[in-house]
Amino acid sequence: MFDDISASNWKRKSKRLEKESVSSPLGLSNMTNSRSPNDLRSRIFIGNLNTGVITKRHLHLIFQQHGDIKAISMHKGYAFIQYGDEMDALNAVFAQDGQAIAGQAIGRV
Repeated sequence: MFDDISASNWKRKSKRLEKESVSSPLGLSNMTNSRSPNDLRSRIFIGNLNTGVITKRHLHLIFQQHGDIKAISMHKGYAFIQYGDEMDALNAVFAQDGQAIAGQAIGRV
């Protein structure tokens, strides 16, 4: 859905998609640093992320299709997404690995 969007068109496209979306990540936590074994297995890393353009809302729209997201933390160039279930995290990794977001191929999920 977001694979062929160039960075220059991303903001315009994402505003339209946000209006179409009925879910909102505003209630999401940014705490993705838990050391519990279950949390470690249900957390994914997204590298090579253009965080100057991409927001938590964008990541939520893209990754929510794989399961219930508990938290998203963003940092310069990368992000972590905490799922509630390990299988949801694995599904996201297999589905999104190597995909492009805002015209930029994301790093190893």
